[in-house]
Amino acid sequence: MSINTSHIVFIISNARSGSTMLRQLLNTNPSIGIPEREYGSLLSILKKIEVYGDLSIKENFEKFYLDNENIAELDLKKGGFENANTFKLEESLWFNSLSEFSFQSVYAKLLYHHSEIFGKSQENLKWLGDKSPQHIKNINLLIKHFPNAKYILLTRNPIDIALSQDKFSFRHYKFINKESLNKAWKKLNKKDNTVLLKRIGACIKNITKARQIFQDKNIDYIEVNYEELLGDSNTFFDTVSEFLKIDNEFDLKKLRIKESQSGTKKGTNELLVNNIDKYKLQLSPSFIKKIELVFGKELYKATDKKATYIDLKSLNLNYNYWDTLNYIKNIFMSFVPVVGVFKTVKLVFKKYVSKKRNL
Repeated sequence: MSINTSHIVFIISNARSGSTMLRQLLNTNPSIGIPEREYGSLLSILKKIEVYGDLSIKENFEKFYLDNENIAELDLKKGGFENANTFKLEESLWFNSLSEFSFQSVYAKLLYHHSEIFGKSQENLKWLGDKSPQHIKNINLLIKHFPNAKYILLTRNPIDIALSQDKFSFRHYKFINKESLNKAWKKLNKKDNTVLLKRIGACIKNITKARQIFQDKNIDYIEVNYEELLGDSNTFFDTVSEFLKIDNEFDLKKLRIKESQSGTKKGTNELLVNNIDKYKLQLSPSFIKKIELVFGKELYKATDKKATYIDLKSLNLNYNYWDTLNYIKNIFMSFVPVVGVFKTVKLVFKKYVSKKRNL
């Protein structure tokens, strides 16, 4: 492996900010390899990596591998390879291919092998990459273990992010009629949807905190805005090429459109420009006005590329898991007739049980 193992770039963003689309765009350049999977467990691994000791010792590496075997696997079907099996980087191949055993080098080798599976060649690769919405939760931990990495901070209108997160919460409930669900959202969003407000607040906090860390620690990063990217991808390509010191060989015709429907038109290589300001069509004018009154100027600090967490005057809305559970309950109750409540609960329970059995 000739690539410099310090050449790793992390995409940092809130969930549902367009990071999958950004990964697709970056991968159109032969110099960049970002495996089409998310290593969401990376932070949990970093928190305990010291317990394995020196990874150049075979027994220590074997223990590390057994405890974290899931990150060595790739589901190729999710990457757009029809009728493909799961690929797994075997422990012996991973270990024997290493010449340096810092965790940064170990992880870079994993990214390298997985990038090869998706067609990246050793001759062209100059940068390896990783993206996961989990990364924004502990950027300091990433910086500690990847001191030479570069970062791309992706921002998006926090209202659109919050709405997308809401809808994503229901991805497992296939039995819910989409039209009924949209009516339920419209009905609920005419009232006080506190969960949406809290999600918006969390998005603003996450981005401004990330920006604060990068600036305070003088980290090498660039900030990309989702709306600006959709409007002018060529400027983005120029910016990234300069940032990573690579040739501008990005090509929209090379988009792997099967990887995700998010951010690209299905069956085409075009970016989905109408993803901008979708909230204006999905929320009532009165609720939009309420959002603007609640957040004021704070609303725009997530995307202004300047404001940091200390610039937030007062943002006391905190999002948590229980908010989502209550919200889902309200959604169900808003469009399920009373006589159908038990049937709905039964369907949810049935899906939950079947999911558990398949684990």
